[in-house]
Formats: sequence, C-alpha cells, structure tokens
Amino acid sequence: LSWLEWDTNKMPWESNNLFFGSINSFGQIEKIVKFKNKNINFDKSVSFCQPLWISKNILICSEDSSGWWNLLFLKINQKGEIHVLKKIKNEFCEYGLPEWVSGMSIFAGSKKNLFCLVRNRESWIIEHYQDCSFYQKINIPFNCLRDLYVSSKRLICLASNNFTHEKLIEIDIDNCSKSSFSKIMNSKIINLSSKGESYWFKGYGNKMTHAWIYKPNSTYNKKPPLILKAHSGPTSLFDGSFNLEVQYWTSRGWCVAEVNYGGSSGFGREYRERLNKLWGVVDSADCIALAQSLEEERLIDSSRIVISGNSAGGLTALTALYKSDIFKAAFCKFPVIDLNDMRLNTHRFERHYLNSLIGDFKNNQKEYFERSPINNTDKINKPILIFHGKNDSVINFRESIKFNKELLKRNVYSEIILFDDEGHGFKNIQNKIKVLERTENFLKYVFKS
Repeated sequence: LSWLEWDTNKMPWESNNLFFGSINSFGQIEKIVKFKNKNINFDKSVSFCQPLWISKNILICSEDSSGWWNLLFLKINQKGEIHVLKKIKNEFCEYGLPEWVSGMSIFAGSKKNLFCLVRNRESWIIEHYQDCSFYQKINIPFNCLRDLYVSSKRLICLASNNFTHEKLIEIDIDNCSKSSFSKIMNSKIINLSSKGESYWFKGYGNKMTHAWIYKPNSTYNKKPPLILKAHSGPTSLFDGSFNLEVQYWTSRGWCVAEVNYGGSSGFGREYRERLNKLWGVVDSADCIALAQSLEEERLIDSSRIVISGNSAGGLTALTALYKSDIFKAAFCKFPVIDLNDMRLNTHRFERHYLNSLIGDFKNNQKEYFERSPINNTDKINKPILIFHGKNDSVINFRESIKFNKELLKRNVYSEIILFDDEGHGFKNIQNKIKVLERTENFLKYVFKS
C-alpha cells in the first residue's frame, strides 16, 4: 500500500511525505516506511503527487525536488526496500497539480502501457510510456485535459480547448495515432468565439508573469474596455479553456484578461511560492501590472477597466481596486473579506492554509488586519457588486453583507445579491444567468452606457 501524508500546518502541494506499508492477514497495516532519498527529499520540502502502482513492485508518482513536478519510478524489492528505478527531469513540464480534492487523476494504466497528463508550458498533453520508458506523445486537438483513466483498452479523460466545451473523450490504446475528433473540431463555435492568447508581462518584482487575453469579436475600430479576472484558490490557475462567461463579455465588445498571478500552479514551485507570506500583495500587484501593460500597448480603453474575482480572487480584486486608480469598479462572487474570520471559520482542509499565505496568526496579526478588505473600506471610492450564496460553508455570506453596509455608510455605490440555494460556487443555471445580467446592468451604470 502507498499513501501521502502532510503536516496540518502545510498544504499537500507545499510539502508532504510518501509512505509505504504492508497489509497482513488480519487486515492491519504493518512495516510502515517513509520514503527518504538523498537526491529528492532528504534535506528539503518536496511535494509528491498521485502515487500509483503500475505493477506488483513498481510505483509511479511525481515530485517537485527539481522545481517542477517530474516523474519518479520507484521499485520495491522483497525485503520492502525502496529504490529509485528512474527519475525523469523535464524543465517547464508539470506531471502534477495541487490536490485540492480526492480522486484527481493524471496517471493511469500499467507498466506495459502507462499514460500521463503533462502540463507543458501553457498546454496539457498526453504522454505514453512502455516499460517505464517514454514511447510517444499522443496527438489530439485539445490542450486542456483532466481526470485521466484507462479502462478496457480505452484511454478516457475530460478534454477541451479554446473553442470547444469540455467533453468526455475515449482513445483506443491500440490505435492512439488514428483517433478521430473531426466532428468535434467542425464545431460552428470555432469561427464565432474569442480564443485565448498567451501573454507574458512583468509583474511584482519585475518577474515574468502569465495571463490569457481574449480580444472581443468586434469593437467598431475603438479600443475595447477590459474585464480583468483574478482566479480563486489562490493556488489555482486559468488554463485558457473555452469559457461561456468569457464569451458572453467578448461578444459584447469587452476584452477579458485572466491573470495567472504569482502563486498560481502549473509554472513550477518557484512561481507557486511567490505568494508565500505575500497574499494580497503579489497577486494584486500582478493584476495592476497587467492592466498597465495592456494600457501601455494601447490594446484597451484605459478609462473603462474593471476587475473581477471569486473567493480568494475576490480578495485580490478588491485589494487591487483600492491600491490603484486604474480599475474603475469591481464585481465579485463570494469574496474573502475578512482574513481573521476565514481563519476561524473555514473548513478543516484549509484550516492552516493562511500560515503560508500570510503567516501564523500569533506573529502576524497586523498583516491579517491590514490585508482584509473589510478594514480598508475607507480607501474604497469606486462601485462594487457582490454575489454570495447563503449556503456557503467556506466564506460566510454575512461578511459580504457587512462589507456592503460599510461601503454604503461612506456613500460608495455598492450592490449585493444573495442566493438562498447556492454555496461556495454557483451551480444553478438560472442564477448564473442572473449574475451575468445583473453584472452587465451594473457596468452600464458605472460607465453611463
């Protein structure tokens, strides 16, 4: 048996340990061994991802001792000793991802036919291994892939690209090169949608930072207004996949920018760790820097720039709003408003996440206070729209109500829309439509259009 464990003060993608154990005839786990290797995790923190047995005595996983989640093949002999069979180093390749929920799958198959999802720079690809050696890359017209499984000589995963919805696809393992997706690629959406363009700019500390830019279908020869989006997590990422909300805005003449600010996953450990102790600083600075970069290149109308974010992205968006004059308004879903309230009331898995993002509360109370939007309402003088579900178990909707009231006290235009049947992440399609329509009306009010 193999499994991962991590300290309660860490998240599993920051540091964890790989364990092995035997199950005796009574169903008890015995001979428990923690994997330690002088070239991997002997004297530094490493994150292992998805240990998978591909034969009776060979296990594959990924680990990021090189700075990237790369492949590791381990062999366990009859004495229970663990040996590194092969360690593959590929810079700019991630064979892993932050494990937010159980069941995430990026490896599948056996020693004879092993398949891996790999994030190669900005796109996901599928690699095929035979007998622990690279065999081929499987060419498919998709660059966003997840949830990989093998069943009955079929490779199965969820796939999308920048002009098709996510679909469940199947590939015949014996005829990988002959898989046809012509029907999918003939979609009418191809010529109508706005496609994500990879964009690098200088962010916080002059470090190169990534974003996806979606240009509007038509601007009538005018510079388009900009909606800048900060993702949730904050260890998540934008992958450039087809998104109907983005298309809603680009079809109405807006340019949309999705920021993979420092702290995002998919770009190596150093990029992820940019946010350590600096949540609310690095991320908001990166958002401001992106808006300034697009403005300097004369790609957008600098008088009509707004920022948006959900959950952790809400804290980023609201912070960027009062740290710079470049944004004229903000709209958020279930935003983080009060870091201390989040610390006290969030669910068990994220209970100590703020230790790495801000620092332990005992020694960093000043930072918890100063980086909470609720304590910075005196700096806000621009319109804000907030949506929140009353069943939210991560961020209390009452914090959004309190924030809204504080803004109204100061005569700042602020709206809040609550949903009785939503939690942390909206699912009801009618509610999603209402969010878009109310947001569009809000922006028309802001820009008197």
